[in-house]
Amino acid sequence: MKAAPEGALRLEEFSDFVQEVRGHRPFPWQTAYLNRVAESGIWPDLDIPTGLGKTSMIDIWVFLLAWQHGTGARRTVPVRLFFVVDRRLVVDQAHENGCALQQALHDSGPTTVTGRVARALRDLGASDTALESVRMRGGVDWSSRWLRSPAQPAVISSTVDQYGSRLLFRGYHTSPRMRPVDAALCGMDALLAVDEAHIALPLLVTATDCAAYQAWSTSPYRPRTGRRGR
Repeated sequence: MKAAPEGALRLEEFSDFVQEVRGHRPFPWQTAYLNRVAESGIWPDLDIPTGLGKTSMIDIWVFLLAWQHGTGARRTVPVRLFFVVDRRLVVDQAHENGCALQQALHDSGPTTVTGRVARALRDLGASDTALESVRMRGGVDWSSRWLRSPAQPAVISSTVDQYGSRLLFRGYHTSPRMRPVDAALCGMDALLAVDEAHIALPLLVTATDCAAYQAWSTSPYRPRTGRRGR
C-alpha cells in the first residue's frame, strides 16, 4: 500500500475540523459513522432522533472527500452530495449549513485542519473554490448552470421533486439541452442523502432502481440483446 503524502489529513482530525467549523466537538455517533464509512466504503442508513445533527452528514462527507483525495487512493467518495428532504424549511436550513461550511473553508488559514481540507478540495476540483453550496426548491431562483464544473465539490440541498425530476431527465424549468447534463450531475459521482425518508418512499424506490440499472448497464458481464443483421 502506498504511504499517504506528508501532511495528508488523518481521520482523527475530524473532531478538530468540526470544532473549527461549527464551534463544538462532534457527537460520538458522527465520529463513529465517519470511521465506519472510511473503513467499509458503505454509507449506512441513519436512524437517529431529530435534533442530533443529521445535517452533519455534510461535514462527514466533505471531510472524507478531502481525506481520501489527500491519501492518493482511488476515490470512492462522491464529489457531490445531494441532501434531499420534502420540506422547504429543512432544505433552507441545510443550505444555510452548507453555506456556512463553504465560507469556513474559504476563510480558513493554511495551517488549520479546515485549511488543509480546503486545499485538498481545491486540488480535486481544479478550482479556486473549495466547495459550492446550491439550493434547489420552488420559490427561489438559481442558475440553470448550477455548477461551473462536474469536478467541483458541491453540496446541493433540494426538495424531492426538484432532485427527482432532474434525475429522470425532466428537470423543472430545464431546457431539453440541459436535461442530460442535470441527470448526469444528479446520478453520477453523487451521494444521495434523504432526510425524513418515510415521506419520500417513491424517491427512494426510484433512486434505488436507477442505481441498479446503472450498475447493470455498465457491467462487462451483462447479456447483450438485440437482433443480429443478416
